[in-house]
Amino acid sequence: MEVIIIAKSYGSLYEKILSWDNLVEAYDLARKNKKNRLDVISYHNHALDNLVFLKKQLDSELWEPASYKQFTIYNETKRRDIEAPLFRDRIVQHAIHKVLEPLYEKKFIYDSYSCRKGKGTHAAVKKVRSYLIDAKRKWGDNVYVLKCDISKFFPSIDHKILMNILSKTVRQKNLLNLIYKATINPNKRKLGKGIPIGALTSQLFANVYLNSLDHYIKEKLKCVYYVRYADDFLLLSNSKKHLQFFIIYIKRFLTTLNLKLNPKTTIFPISQGVDFCGYRLWCFHILPRKRVVKSGKKRVISSLKNYEKNLISKQKIISVWNSFKAYLSHSNSFTILYNFNIFLFLFFEKFLYDYKI
Repeated sequence: MEVIIIAKSYGSLYEKILSWDNLVEAYDLARKNKKNRLDVISYHNHALDNLVFLKKQLDSELWEPASYKQFTIYNETKRRDIEAPLFRDRIVQHAIHKVLEPLYEKKFIYDSYSCRKGKGTHAAVKKVRSYLIDAKRKWGDNVYVLKCDISKFFPSIDHKILMNILSKTVRQKNLLNLIYKATINPNKRKLGKGIPIGALTSQLFANVYLNSLDHYIKEKLKCVYYVRYADDFLLLSNSKKHLQFFIIYIKRFLTTLNLKLNPKTTIFPISQGVDFCGYRLWCFHILPRKRVVKSGKKRVISSLKNYEKNLISKQKIISVWNSFKAYLSHSNSFTILYNFNIFLFLFFEKFLYDYKI
């Protein structure tokens, strides 16, 4: 089975990426919302000299990225190992992303929602709900969901396969070499697989890597109800057997990308609700995940305690609470929000007097 490639290649992209105007814009994008970081301040103090030197390195093809900063974060019950580039190298990633993203946007299917302009988790949730409603209207209660995710997706991305896919769009060898250096952590190149979660180009190229899967499911398997967010995706059908065949074909296709489905891949009726992008979805209502609510409460309470100890500012605690409220606002969670407001009032009456939620 061959990987489906939507073929249209482009030349003269290297020159666009390395143009002075593009590098300056990339610098501004890399600095956005990070102006108070020490490494960004240090680079900004000599921005012109630093950008001139960076451009000379890129023009002469002598630029090499530094090793990525590695750290671990815990999201709900998941552990994620993050690899983040230095600020200077992030500028290069923004320069590449700014030129290549519009080209690949033309190749992506509509129902891929991760790290794309005008998309995101809430748009994905809205689309899934509309599909659930449409499928139920079409098939009644006889609707089933195939929910999949790819096992260890980012660490499993094969460098050779990724570069081969990119070469179908990018003709210039010097640009392919720059992409490889900017995207692949120097410490991981000998492994032959894995791209860093914390890199901007990784988000784009993750979508590029799975684009052939998207087209395969939509065009070869003829699945109308299909939505993907990063390495999580789901399909709807009125037949369990139909979805079981889909699993076989999807597994077989993923071998061409050196990927595997998570063993937790499952088929279930829509009456159970669909766990997707941080929410539990049904046709006519949405609930937040219990573990996300629990985690959000812990963050808010922790920030309140730190505020009481004068460890953080009031603005910080307001930011934490507003973030949690924003998450709840996209679901039918009035009772949760109401009860938690009362809990906060009883626990921190003095604080609530200063800032009325």
